[in-house]
Amino acid sequence: SSVLSGLMYAIPLMTILFCHEMGHYLQSVRHRVPASFPYFIPLPLPPLGTMGAVILQGRGVATRRQMFDIAVSGPIAGLVVTMPVLLLGIYQSSYENVIHSGGLEFGEPLLLQWVIHWIHGSGQPGQSFIITNLGLAGWVGVFITAMNLLPVGQLDGGHILYTLIGRKAHTVAFLVIAAGISMMAIMETYTFSLLLILLMVTGLRHPPTANDSEPLGTGRTIIGWLTLSFLIIGF
Repeated sequence: SSVLSGLMYAIPLMTILFCHEMGHYLQSVRHRVPASFPYFIPLPLPPLGTMGAVILQGRGVATRRQMFDIAVSGPIAGLVVTMPVLLLGIYQSSYENVIHSGGLEFGEPLLLQWVIHWIHGSGQPGQSFIITNLGLAGWVGVFITAMNLLPVGQLDGGHILYTLIGRKAHTVAFLVIAAGISMMAIMETYTFSLLLILLMVTGLRHPPTANDSEPLGTGRTIIGWLTLSFLIIGF
Protein backbone atom coordinates (compact mmCIF):
# COMPACT_ATOMS: atom_id res chain seq x y z
CA SER A 1 0.00 0.00 0.00
CA SER A 2 1.01 3.63 -0.35
CA VAL A 3 1.12 4.04 3.45
CA LEU A 4 3.55 1.14 3.85
CA SER A 5 5.61 2.45 0.96
CA GLY A 6 5.77 5.86 2.64
CA LEU A 7 6.80 4.34 5.97
CA MET A 8 9.65 2.47 4.23
CA TYR A 9 11.02 5.92 3.38
CA ALA A 10 10.00 7.99 6.40
CA ILE A 11 11.05 5.68 9.25
CA PRO A 12 14.66 5.05 8.13
CA LEU A 13 15.11 8.71 7.13
CA MET A 14 13.84 10.02 10.47
CA THR A 15 16.08 7.49 12.22
CA ILE A 16 19.08 8.83 10.28
CA LEU A 17 18.20 12.43 11.16
CA PHE A 18 17.57 11.54 14.80
CA CYS A 19 20.91 9.72 15.17
CA HIS A 20 22.76 12.59 13.46
CA GLU A 21 21.34 15.17 15.86
CA MET A 22 21.72 12.91 18.89
CA GLY A 23 25.40 12.61 18.04
CA HIS A 24 25.61 16.37 18.52
CA TYR A 25 23.36 16.38 21.57
CA LEU A 26 25.10 13.58 23.51
CA GLN A 27 28.49 15.18 22.97
CA SER A 28 27.05 18.49 24.20
CA VAL A 29 25.81 16.72 27.33
CA ARG A 30 29.19 15.01 27.76
CA HIS A 31 31.01 18.36 27.59
CA ARG A 32 28.29 20.17 29.58
CA VAL A 33 27.60 22.60 26.75
CA PRO A 34 23.98 23.86 26.82
CA ALA A 35 21.99 22.40 23.92
CA SER A 36 18.35 21.73 23.05
CA PHE A 37 16.83 18.43 22.06
CA PRO A 38 16.63 17.87 18.27
CA TYR A 39 14.02 19.88 16.38
CA PHE A 40 12.74 18.25 13.20
CA ILE A 41 11.84 20.64 10.37
CA PRO A 42 8.96 19.30 8.24
CA LEU A 43 8.60 20.21 4.58
CA PRO A 44 5.40 18.51 3.35
CA LEU A 45 6.44 18.81 -0.29
CA PRO A 46 8.10 16.34 -2.65
CA PRO A 47 10.65 15.01 -3.20
CA LEU A 48 12.29 14.93 0.27
CA GLY A 49 9.47 15.82 2.67
CA THR A 50 11.84 17.29 5.25
CA MET A 51 14.35 20.07 5.76
CA GLY A 52 16.27 17.97 8.26
CA ALA A 53 16.72 18.61 11.96
CA VAL A 54 18.72 20.93 14.21
CA ILE A 55 19.75 21.39 17.81
CA LEU A 56 20.21 24.82 19.35
CA GLN A 57 23.48 25.29 21.18
CA GLY A 58 24.84 27.99 23.45
CA ARG A 59 27.25 30.22 21.51
CA GLY A 60 30.76 30.84 22.76
CA VAL A 61 30.50 28.19 25.50
CA ALA A 62 32.36 25.28 23.90
CA THR A 63 36.15 25.29 23.69
CA ARG A 64 37.95 24.31 20.48
CA ARG A 65 38.09 20.60 21.35
CA GLN A 66 34.54 20.54 22.63
CA MET A 67 33.26 22.28 19.48
CA PHE A 68 35.11 19.75 17.34
CA ASP A 69 33.72 16.76 19.24
CA ILE A 70 30.16 18.11 19.06
CA ALA A 71 30.40 18.99 15.35
CA VAL A 72 32.05 15.80 14.11
CA SER A 73 29.86 13.39 16.08
CA GLY A 74 26.68 14.26 14.16
CA PRO A 75 27.86 13.27 10.66
CA ILE A 76 29.60 10.15 11.98
CA ALA A 77 26.53 9.00 13.94
CA GLY A 78 24.29 9.69 10.97
CA LEU A 79 26.53 7.72 8.60
CA VAL A 80 26.58 4.72 10.94
CA VAL A 81 22.84 4.40 10.26
CA THR A 82 22.86 5.74 6.68
CA MET A 83 25.25 3.14 5.25
CA PRO A 84 23.22 0.00 6.19
CA VAL A 85 20.04 1.70 4.96
CA LEU A 86 21.75 2.66 1.69
CA LEU A 87 23.28 -0.78 1.14
CA LEU A 88 20.00 -2.62 1.76
CA GLY A 89 18.04 -0.12 -0.32
CA ILE A 90 20.44 -0.42 -3.27
CA TYR A 91 20.38 -4.21 -2.94
CA GLN A 92 16.58 -4.14 -3.27
CA SER A 93 16.72 -1.74 -6.24
CA SER A 94 17.44 -2.71 -9.84
CA TYR A 95 18.11 -1.60 -13.40
CA GLU A 96 14.99 -1.36 -15.53
CA ASN A 97 14.28 -0.58 -19.16
CA VAL A 98 12.81 2.90 -19.35
CA ILE A 99 11.14 4.05 -22.56
CA HIS A 100 9.71 7.35 -21.37
CA SER A 101 11.28 9.13 -18.41
CA GLY A 102 8.63 10.80 -16.34
CA GLY A 103 9.80 10.33 -12.77
CA LEU A 104 12.20 12.31 -10.66
CA GLU A 105 15.88 11.90 -11.44
CA PHE A 106 18.36 12.12 -8.57
CA GLY A 107 22.05 12.84 -8.92
CA GLU A 108 24.46 10.03 -8.14
CA PRO A 109 27.35 11.00 -5.85
CA LEU A 110 30.50 8.92 -6.14
CA LEU A 111 29.54 6.85 -3.09
CA LEU A 112 26.23 5.85 -4.67
CA GLN A 113 27.91 5.03 -7.98
CA TRP A 114 30.40 2.78 -6.19
CA VAL A 115 27.69 0.95 -4.21
CA ILE A 116 25.47 0.43 -7.28
CA HIS A 117 28.38 -0.89 -9.33
CA TRP A 118 29.54 -3.14 -6.48
CA ILE A 119 26.11 -4.70 -5.98
CA HIS A 120 24.56 -4.60 -9.47
CA GLY A 121 27.40 -3.92 -11.90
CA SER A 122 26.86 -1.68 -14.91
CA GLY A 123 23.45 -1.32 -16.51
CA GLN A 124 22.73 -2.00 -20.16
CA PRO A 125 22.18 0.84 -22.69
CA GLY A 126 18.68 2.27 -22.32
CA GLN A 127 18.33 1.13 -18.72
CA SER A 128 17.89 3.38 -15.69
CA PHE A 129 18.56 2.50 -12.08
CA ILE A 130 15.22 2.57 -10.25
CA ILE A 131 15.75 3.07 -6.55
CA THR A 132 13.35 1.84 -3.83
CA ASN A 133 11.98 4.08 -1.09
CA LEU A 134 14.46 2.54 1.36
CA GLY A 135 17.29 3.30 -1.05
CA LEU A 136 15.99 6.83 -1.44
CA ALA A 137 16.11 7.27 2.35
CA GLY A 138 19.76 6.22 2.22
CA TRP A 139 20.39 8.64 -0.66
CA VAL A 140 18.85 11.51 1.34
CA GLY A 141 20.98 10.49 4.35
CA VAL A 142 24.12 10.73 2.22
CA PHE A 143 23.00 14.04 0.71
CA ILE A 144 22.10 15.67 4.04
CA THR A 145 25.38 14.51 5.61
CA ALA A 146 27.41 15.87 2.71
CA MET A 147 25.45 19.13 2.62
CA ASN A 148 26.06 19.61 6.35
CA LEU A 149 29.77 19.15 5.74
CA LEU A 150 30.00 22.19 3.48
CA PRO A 151 32.70 24.28 5.23
CA VAL A 152 30.47 27.29 5.76
CA GLY A 153 29.32 29.16 8.88
CA GLN A 154 27.10 27.20 11.24
CA LEU A 155 27.02 23.95 9.26
CA ASP A 156 28.88 20.97 10.72
CA GLY A 157 31.60 21.44 8.12
CA GLY A 158 31.95 25.09 9.14
CA HIS A 159 32.39 24.10 12.79
CA ILE A 160 34.90 21.37 11.94
CA LEU A 161 36.99 23.50 9.58
CA TYR A 162 37.09 26.40 12.05
CA THR A 163 38.44 24.11 14.77
CA LEU A 164 41.04 22.79 12.30
CA ILE A 165 42.37 26.01 10.75
CA GLY A 166 40.86 28.87 12.76
CA ARG A 167 39.89 32.15 11.09
CA LYS A 168 41.22 30.97 7.71
CA ALA A 169 37.93 29.05 7.55
CA HIS A 170 36.15 32.36 6.87
CA THR A 171 38.04 32.74 3.58
CA VAL A 172 37.16 29.16 2.62
CA ALA A 173 33.49 29.84 3.34
CA PHE A 174 33.45 32.88 1.04
CA LEU A 175 35.20 30.87 -1.69
CA VAL A 176 32.65 28.05 -1.38
CA ILE A 177 29.74 30.48 -1.76
CA ALA A 178 31.43 32.19 -4.73
CA ALA A 179 32.09 28.79 -6.35
CA GLY A 180 28.46 27.77 -5.83
CA ILE A 181 27.14 30.96 -7.43
CA SER A 182 29.60 30.63 -10.33
CA MET A 183 28.67 26.98 -10.90
CA MET A 184 24.94 27.77 -11.07
CA ALA A 185 25.58 30.65 -13.49
CA ILE A 186 27.78 28.51 -15.78
CA MET A 187 25.43 25.51 -15.74
CA GLU A 188 22.33 27.73 -15.89
CA THR A 189 20.71 25.84 -13.05
CA TYR A 190 19.50 27.40 -9.82
CA THR A 191 18.87 24.24 -7.79
CA PHE A 192 20.93 25.37 -4.80
CA SER A 193 19.82 29.02 -4.73
CA LEU A 194 17.76 28.59 -1.54
CA LEU A 195 20.64 26.79 0.21
CA LEU A 196 23.13 29.53 -0.68
CA ILE A 197 20.72 32.26 0.43
CA LEU A 198 20.13 30.52 3.78
CA LEU A 199 23.89 30.13 4.30
CA MET A 200 24.50 33.81 3.62
CA VAL A 201 21.62 34.89 5.87
CA THR A 202 22.81 32.74 8.79
CA GLY A 203 26.36 34.08 8.35
CA LEU A 204 29.51 32.83 6.67
CA ARG A 205 31.81 33.69 9.56
CA HIS A 206 32.16 31.25 12.42
CA PRO A 207 32.10 32.81 15.91
CA PRO A 208 35.16 32.15 18.09
CA THR A 209 35.09 29.28 20.57
CA ALA A 210 35.65 29.75 24.30
CA ASN A 211 39.31 28.84 23.76
CA ASP A 212 40.61 28.95 20.17
CA SER A 213 44.18 28.26 21.27
CA GLU A 214 43.39 24.85 22.79
CA PRO A 215 45.29 22.17 20.79
CA LEU A 216 43.18 19.60 18.94
CA GLY A 217 45.73 16.81 18.89
CA THR A 218 46.72 14.50 16.04
CA GLY A 219 43.80 12.08 16.41
CA ARG A 220 41.12 14.76 16.20
CA THR A 221 42.90 16.46 13.29
CA ILE A 222 42.97 13.24 11.25
CA ILE A 223 39.32 12.47 12.05
CA GLY A 224 38.36 16.04 11.12
CA TRP A 225 39.96 15.97 7.67
CA LEU A 226 38.63 12.47 6.96
CA THR A 227 35.11 13.57 7.90
CA LEU A 228 35.29 16.68 5.71
CA SER A 229 36.54 14.54 2.81
CA PHE A 230 33.17 12.76 2.77
CA LEU A 231 31.92 15.86 0.99
CA ILE A 232 33.86 14.73 -2.11
CA ILE A 233 32.14 11.35 -2.38
CA GLY A 234 28.76 12.24 -0.89
CA PHE A 235 27.63 15.52 -2.49
